[in-house]
Amino acid sequence: DWESDRDEATESEGPRAMVSTKKRRRRAESTDTEPAFKALRQENEELREERDRSREEVEGLKLSNAKLEAGCQTPQEKDKEVKLPTEVWAIIAGKIHPNDVCSFALVSKQLREAQVLAGRKLVTRPFGENENGFPTVDDYFTEDWCAYWSRKFNVRYTDPKVIKCVLNVAARQGYVQVFKKYWSHRNSPIKWTMGR
Repeated sequence: DWESDRDEATESEGPRAMVSTKKRRRRAESTDTEPAFKALRQENEELREERDRSREEVEGLKLSNAKLEAGCQTPQEKDKEVKLPTEVWAIIAGKIHPNDVCSFALVSKQLREAQVLAGRKLVTRPFGENENGFPTVDDYFTEDWCAYWSRKFNVRYTDPKVIKCVLNVAARQGYVQVFKKYWSHRNSPIKWTMGR
């Protein structure tokens, strides 16, 4: 129908008539499509809101799924913390490595009680006394103990007396590997030679 109007406008009236015919056609189309545009805009807004709600639901589901996978509640949701009885901790204390007893006992009062119940000694001094009253190194200062402390020492900040104490234990017990591995490097403050 509009093509016939265009043909008529171009033949009879020229370019001005053609422009006015296009304007009339646009007005007619806009009045027909305006309600459709409003409906599409409304539907678009509804879909955006639905998408946002879906995203929130997905995030909530992810959080609840993570809680289920972890098998526990978050600390805020716990009313009371579940604690193992001291007797159970005593069994555990009886099975840990001798070098770890002190660290175990320092965690809490309950674990200190468990360490006592298990009959495990706390090593607090590197030297004991023999039957003659002379200072000796106790047997529980293993090569692993000396290696552990040699790794942990920061030579710049650790008191040299403490370092010397550990090195004396290693020397008296014959833990040569501790010296080779941790104290033979160039920057070591301890200068020693083997077999010289």
